[in-house]
Amino acid sequence: MGQSGTAKVVFVLDRSGKLISNELLESSGVKALDLEAVAIVNRAQPFPAPPPEIDDNRLKLIVPLVFAKLPQMSTENLPQMSTEKLPQISTEQLSTEMSKEDAKVNAKLRSICRGC
Repeated sequence: MGQSGTAKVVFVLDRSGKLISNELLESSGVKALDLEAVAIVNRAQPFPAPPPEIDDNRLKLIVPLVFAKLPQMSTENLPQMSTEKLPQISTEQLSTEMSKEDAKVNAKLRSICRGC
């Protein structure tokens, strides 16, 4: 939506990796981005258990989530395409592809703090 900023989220995991709490620590200055930052952590569940080297019963993490504005693309020099040649994608196929992308994002988030 053309917005950018960095929001810091603090969240706490128990020994099994269960999310105990999750809240905005530092605002990005854009309410929609702040809400999404907290939602990202909620969607990343379940988390892996913290490493055994961490003695605490709870693991507190502070994570900056950076939302970058994507550069505007000019469509001036792009060739015109006919939609007749585009493959038709069902809602089920789209949902499956989105689930795969969500799984990739969740795996990435889970790997961030390994060995912290």
